[in-house]
Amino acid sequence: MRTMQTDLRFLICIYANPLHYPSTYNTIKALKKRGHVQTLCITHDLTLKSNPIFEDDYSKLIQVRSQTGRNLSLIRRIQKIYQYTKSLRNSVVKFQPDYVIIHDSLPLLSLYILLQTRRIQKNFKIWYHNHDVPEKNRPKFDLIKASILAERSLFPKIDIFTLPSEERKQYFDLSNFVGKYFTIPNYPSVNYCDEPKTQLSSQHTINLVYQGRIGPGHGLDLCAEICNAPVQDLTVNLHIIGQGDLFFLKEKIEKTIKDQNRFFYHGFIEHGNLKAYTTLGDIGIAILDPEYGTNFLTAATASNKIYEYAACGLPVIYMRSPGMLQHLKDLPWAIPADMNIESIKSAITYIHRNYERLSDLAIKSIRTDLNFEKRFEMAFKYAVEVYN
Repeated sequence: MRTMQTDLRFLICIYANPLHYPSTYNTIKALKKRGHVQTLCITHDLTLKSNPIFEDDYSKLIQVRSQTGRNLSLIRRIQKIYQYTKSLRNSVVKFQPDYVIIHDSLPLLSLYILLQTRRIQKNFKIWYHNHDVPEKNRPKFDLIKASILAERSLFPKIDIFTLPSEERKQYFDLSNFVGKYFTIPNYPSVNYCDEPKTQLSSQHTINLVYQGRIGPGHGLDLCAEICNAPVQDLTVNLHIIGQGDLFFLKEKIEKTIKDQNRFFYHGFIEHGNLKAYTTLGDIGIAILDPEYGTNFLTAATASNKIYEYAACGLPVIYMRSPGMLQHLKDLPWAIPADMNIESIKSAITYIHRNYERLSDLAIKSIRTDLNFEKRFEMAFKYAVEVYN
């Protein structure tokens, strides 16, 4: 048995491009310092292997090539999970990991299938991290639904379970879970604070920036309306980074803004290049209306955008809801607003008047406390203890 933590082998399994998930990306980086890492994912991104995170002897990428798209038939989706499951078995047999780290429920379904059919032996510890709670209203025949059933059956064999938000714990059946639970919020790496923004782009212009999935429930339609009139004597611009509901983007945001010179849509940006676009803004928009589902309701420490804005030196406007206030009310750089134009305008005015102080406090929060490394370390120390 390997006893030194630098000799440990970690197989990270995610059913997506790992660079699209900051918590997975940060986990890979953190584990590379402590052992050897292999990452198994499904993606057609041919540039992924050339990413610096996979270019040394301590980290290897295993790509499963499969059909992509959101509208695949059930048969095609089953074929994808079959291909992934087959690759997972091969990886376990060849790599002989000490820990299989599962990110989200679909890879967990593959692991469940392999253990149930005895295609592999559990000669490793299981660390399960869940990014998002699946919504209940799903089709009758659905792989996510199947993965939830597998999750319940596999919990007795899971050694470590982690979530980005304590509030999400109630949505999992832990009655048979005998391992250890930790909360690892979606905070950025402490290195994300390098070269932050510390002053306004202009004394007469405020740039609002939103990064994330585009759709209702984020106050973007209200921000678009604010762009049509000055806030005090300030001109307001809106930058949007991400992808999602393009009809909503065009009809509710772009068409609302009368002067198109005040609207900037940057599309989807890889996380490694995101900071350069985030800092085009002066204030980060992190409005999450809890009426739009469980993941909005429990997003206060799970929404990475909130803390990435802060790491870049941007004060943040968020929605004044109980779940958000619980975690953000004591952070002076995070300003609550109600879901109406006047409240958001008031928040913009306050931030403008106190910009340098709030920006400095935001950066200090991430450097001293709200960073990934500090929270991940607690779980990792336990992982080493339980392995030994």
